[in-house]
Amino acid sequence: MQTQLLLFDVDGKQYGVEADKVQGILRLNKFTVQKIPAAPQALDGMINLRGSIVYVFNLRAKLGLERSAEPESKIILIYADTMIVGCIVDEVTDIVKIAETDIEAAPAFMTGGEMSYIKGIGKQEEAMIVILELAEFLTAAEVSRLYEYARDSIGLAADL
Repeated sequence: MQTQLLLFDVDGKQYGVEADKVQGILRLNKFTVQKIPAAPQALDGMINLRGSIVYVFNLRAKLGLERSAEPESKIILIYADTMIVGCIVDEVTDIVKIAETDIEAAPAFMTGGEMSYIKGIGKQEEAMIVILELAEFLTAAEVSRLYEYARDSIGLAADL
């Protein structure tokens, strides 16, 4: 059995996410990210994607790195709860298939609390790929706050 991964770079390091969890990839330079006052530090803002509001997180900020907008920066769209959100990465580099036997579960010290987003470590030839669960980057409080933004700023139904 094989797992298909979308590979991307952040700060010169290679990461992967299961390709079937990705809803799309956008070029950051094609969108204007509108800032949201008093938003969490890693939330860069929101974009208008074909008439829908998509909240955009900066993966560099979530990883504790310095923010920067690379010319090739991309937004990877994923589901967080029932909402599509975007994660800014430096570059999307490849889609690969990795045998399940070449993926090791994340060590116990990486699976709880602040690091619960690390799903495993993939081995491809000499490369090591940290496999992330991007939806896990958002805490329950952040997801709840996104719903509040959506209700307050664009008037979505209160039953979301």
